[in-house]
Amino acid sequence: MNEDFATAQPGFSANGDGVALFDSSATPIEICRAEYTAALAGFSAEYDTACTYLGNAAVGVRGAYTSTGGDVGSPGNQSIGLEERVLNVRLQPNPSTGLLTLTLPGEGTYTIVVQNLNGQTLASQTVDTTRSLIDLSGLARGMYLVVVSSEAGQSTQRIVLQ
Repeated sequence: MNEDFATAQPGFSANGDGVALFDSSATPIEICRAEYTAALAGFSAEYDTACTYLGNAAVGVRGAYTSTGGDVGSPGNQSIGLEERVLNVRLQPNPSTGLLTLTLPGEGTYTIVVQNLNGQTLASQTVDTTRSLIDLSGLARGMYLVVVSSEAGQSTQRIVLQ
């Protein structure tokens, strides 16, 4: 069993992890290796200044927990800062007999890739307009993926060729 799940504290290991301790003004006061065995998922872990696990801190909201008697570690809602960026692309008509109109969300450079369902690229082009026409009449009837990407994000949609 995965140790993180067995100890119910995602991101922390029962074998010890680096923990940064801060005072009430958010100034770092200690970085040490802390161990714990009974922390609960969804609660912040509380340590003293010697990095001894004291228990769970007072319940807070979305990882912003407070404590009445020690330092707080908040592993509950970690983020690496990546947000999904989906482009709003319209494909018409779908199903299609081969000629496909793409309406793109705004000015910019877009890469349009047509793939089979195995992910193999069958066609690719770069456009810098908000509307583009793609001729898929050379492809066999079936289902394909149209992947549109730009600096603003990506969109993957299925298209059926009749």
